[in-house]
Amino acid sequence: MNKKLLTLFALIVFVFSCSNDTVEFKKKDILGFWELVEAKRNGNKTDLLRGGYFYFGSTGKMATNFKGDTLNELFEVEGELIKTLGPENMTFKVKYISKDTLKLTSKIGKSNFDFMGVRFKERR
Repeated sequence: MNKKLLTLFALIVFVFSCSNDTVEFKKKDILGFWELVEAKRNGNKTDLLRGGYFYFGSTGKMATNFKGDTLNELFEVEGELIKTLGPENMTFKVKYISKDTLKLTSKIGKSNFDFMGVRFKERR
């Protein structure tokens, strides 16, 4: 009986330890220019964001054009979230980050957005 309980306990611990999908990163990891190569609105791919980008500067300023006009705001990183500090007050959740790929999600208005960007060494 004890062996079964121990096995069940180990299985429960394993399942809960694997369910953590939090992405850990530091602010320095997102710094730079990210060109959007794919975007989804409510789960459907959209070409409306073609040519879109995110730029995160070391001074805490960011720029993006995914809403059309260029938006410049301050930002901060809180855990897996990137939050703008200006009037737009947007929040982006980092779903994945590597040295050359960034995946973000956000809810803007009534729409859910998924963004995938690739890093450029220099801003164009």
